[in-house]
Amino acid sequence: MKKTTILFALSCLLSFAGFSQAVPNGGFENWTTVGSYTNPNGWDQLNAMTNSSGMYTCMQGTPGFSGSYYLKLMSKKIGSKVVPALAVCGALDTNTMLPRYGFADTVRSKSLIGQWQYMNGSAGFVSILLTKWNSGMMMRDTIAYGIQTLTGMVMSWTAFTINLTYKSSANPDSCIIFVDPSGASPIANDYIYLDNVMFSGTVAGVPTTTVTKGITVYPNPAAEKISINFGQQTPGNVNVQLTNMLGQVVKQSNFNNVPGNVTLDIETKGLAKDTYLLKVTTANGTEVKKVVIQ
Repeated sequence: MKKTTILFALSCLLSFAGFSQAVPNGGFENWTTVGSYTNPNGWDQLNAMTNSSGMYTCMQGTPGFSGSYYLKLMSKKIGSKVVPALAVCGALDTNTMLPRYGFADTVRSKSLIGQWQYMNGSAGFVSILLTKWNSGMMMRDTIAYGIQTLTGMVMSWTAFTINLTYKSSANPDSCIIFVDPSGASPIANDYIYLDNVMFSGTVAGVPTTTVTKGITVYPNPAAEKISINFGQQTPGNVNVQLTNMLGQVVKQSNFNNVPGNVTLDIETKGLAKDTYLLKVTTANGTEVKKVVIQ
């Protein structure tokens, strides 16, 4: 028998040795019936959108790896379109097919663990994003992220671990777990089964190292390109990454033998209008800035 709903609620307030904050209904034992289908409590998906067709991309699998149930996501061809099998621990925007928000989480967890099975013909993934509201900037700061691409197939229950990469020494206040077995190009019958999803371990806050003289990014907001101005003690190699709020690298550039003081231009034309993290790494350290593309 898995944890009850009451135990899950209590575990959201407490931290245990070896494990951090629980994932709401991470054992998928709790479901709510809505008409002719059932939804996993705490996890948003597309069942309401596909209900008129009598087909569903999120289903209650049984038996679970342990306990009675597991989460069964499978992309379905409905008419001429393949509907992706998405699930978010929180709320999903059915217009953008991206998470709207997640659940409260104040722990610096080390990794997400659990059991899964999957098969896909495209580029599915499971991602985790820890954020904290920045009242000064009126936006969310990325504290940590983790993403695991689903490749090939796993045809029996197998343990997985997705480690989190930290961008800040602060504690988060929110977490989003996003599951998509298909990625950008869904194929009918791509699937993932999940069970016993939980966080494991904790990471201490570590101050972020910075480039010696800091960096300046302009224009910000930007449209077609951004310019990065900074200084470093000695010439050396520079790596520049632009990451979206799901932790996915959308652009990366490497510069060799960069002099001590320099301005580098990065083309942003064609990127979606959104907020990104710009990470500049030199031999002297790393600095991260927020960049808005409009």
